[in-house]
Amino acid sequence: MALRDVLRGREGELAERWLAAILASYPADAADFLRRERDEFANPVGQTLARETRAILRALLGDGTGPGGPHAGAELRARLEPIVKIRSIQGLGAAQAVSLFYQLKTAVRGVLDPELGDARMLHELLELELEIDTLALWAFDIFMGCRDRLCEIRVNELKRSVHALLRRASGDADDSVSLP
Repeated sequence: MALRDVLRGREGELAERWLAAILASYPADAADFLRRERDEFANPVGQTLARETRAILRALLGDGTGPGGPHAGAELRARLEPIVKIRSIQGLGAAQAVSLFYQLKTAVRGVLDPELGDARMLHELLELELEIDTLALWAFDIFMGCRDRLCEIRVNELKRSVHALLRRASGDADDSVSLP
């Protein structure tokens, strides 16, 4: 049996292992809340993590085309974005933010442990892990884009604040002065 077939058959277990590893990176009380609360409005982070990790697994294991495939790549990138956006505003460093894909490798190995003695299965695992590495690189690109955007927002807000303070200090109520 092919590796992807085995993993598709154990997709629920794999998804749970991966989500548990991701949640373990949060403080214990936060992880418990993210795991327990099912209401998407009360727990948008936990529900987004659960939904998108399952969708990433389905796309990754789908038809064997992986991140390099014509359709799977676009779907995977779209599924990465909500998770990475969340992690980019949580004050995590880049390595910690994208570490969830290395946790996926660990989860896959945990699910496949009995089958890893087969050389063909091991070869397929290495190919899948290369695809997961590609996901991590895409996630890093998304993370850096989010961080750049956050920095831009902060700088623009600071400019507006300084401009308003200068206007008040000079007693100028005229809004004709523009920011660079």
